[in-house]
Amino acid sequence: MNFIKSMIVVLFVVVMGGCGDKNSPETQLKRLNVRVVDGYLFKALVWLDVNTDGKPDADEPQAWTNINGFASLDITNVSGDIADYPIISKSLKGKTIDADAPDFPITHDYQMKSFVENYSPEKIQIITPITTLFNLKVLAGQSKEEAVTEIRELLKQPDLSIYEDYIATGATLLAHSAKALAKLLPEEFDANLLLQQSADLHNGAQVLGEKIAQQIANNEEVSLSGQLLYKDENGEIMLYADSDGDGVADEFDKFPLDAQESEDFDLDGTGDNADLDDDNDGVADVDDAFPLDAAESVDTDNDGTGDNADLDDDNDGVADVDDAFPLDVAESVDTDNDGTGNNADLDDDNDGVAD
Repeated sequence: MNFIKSMIVVLFVVVMGGCGDKNSPETQLKRLNVRVVDGYLFKALVWLDVNTDGKPDADEPQAWTNINGFASLDITNVSGDIADYPIISKSLKGKTIDADAPDFPITHDYQMKSFVENYSPEKIQIITPITTLFNLKVLAGQSKEEAVTEIRELLKQPDLSIYEDYIATGATLLAHSAKALAKLLPEEFDANLLLQQSADLHNGAQVLGEKIAQQIANNEEVSLSGQLLYKDENGEIMLYADSDGDGVADEFDKFPLDAQESEDFDLDGTGDNADLDDDNDGVADVDDAFPLDAAESVDTDNDGTGDNADLDDDNDGVADVDDAFPLDVAESVDTDNDGTGNNADLDDDNDGVAD
C-alpha cells in the first residue's frame, strides 16, 4: 500500500512538474511582428539580422509577408536585446506584389530596414522607405533625435512620424513621399556603401521637400502623387512623373499611359505582361527557361547556362562534342552505335556475348 502511495506521489510530481515547464517563460514562443510598407508588400522576405551582415542567414528568424504586408518572426532563441539588431525586408522582382499595384509583381529588387522600436509581443514593427532613411542616417553617425529632426525638415513635414503606417493612418503626403523614395532603395545593403546609400535617400528627400516648398510658395495643392525619384547616369537625383501610377516613371515606361504594362522586351508592341513570348524566340514564356533571352530556351542541366551556350548540356563531365548522349547525364558512350549507351547496354560491343 505504501508502495502504491509512493508511486502516486511520484506521478503527481512528474505531471505537475511537466505542466510547470510547459507554461514557464523559457519555453513560451516569443514573436516579433512586422509590417512591410511601400504599399503593403506581399511575398517580401523579412528577417531579424542578428549577425548584422545584411543577409537572411538560415539560422536567423525570418518569414514571408502576407497580403497585408504582415509577418511574424519566431525570436524565441534569439539571445541578447533584440533592439540591437535591425529588421530587414527584401522585395523580389517578379515575386513581391505591392498592394498599390496588385495586378503584377514589382519590377526590381530592393531592401528596406528598421530598428526594433519599443518591443512588445503585441506591437507591430514598421518597415518603410522612411524607416530605412532613418536607420541609415543613424548608422552613418547621427543620433536618433538628429535624424528625426533632419528628415522632417528635408521632407517639409514637421509632424512626420518615422514609424508611421501611413497606409493605415491615411497620411497621403507621407505615403507619396515614401513611394517616391522607394525607387532609390538599394538592391542590397552594403556596409562599404553605407554613406552613399544614405546620401542617395537624403538627396531624394531633399528633392521632394523642395517640390513641396515650391508648391506652398505658389499656393498650389501640396501633393507628390504620381512622382518618382531616379538617379541619373551622372549621379543626380531627379523627380519624374508617373502618369499611370504603375511605379515606373513615364521617362522609362514603354507604356506610360497603361498601368498594366511598362516593359516590351522584344519591341513587338505588346507589353511583357500580356505577351506570351517576351523574347519572341518562338517558345512560350511558360516553357522557356530563359524568357528574356532570344538565344536560349532550354537548360537541360539547370546550371543557369542555356544549352546553346553550354559546352556540356547534361553536366556529366563530357563535352557535348565528345558525348554520344549530350542530353543524358547517365550516358556518354555508345561503343556499338546501337543507340543504347554503354551504361545501359548489356552488350556494349554487340558481339552477341553479354558484357
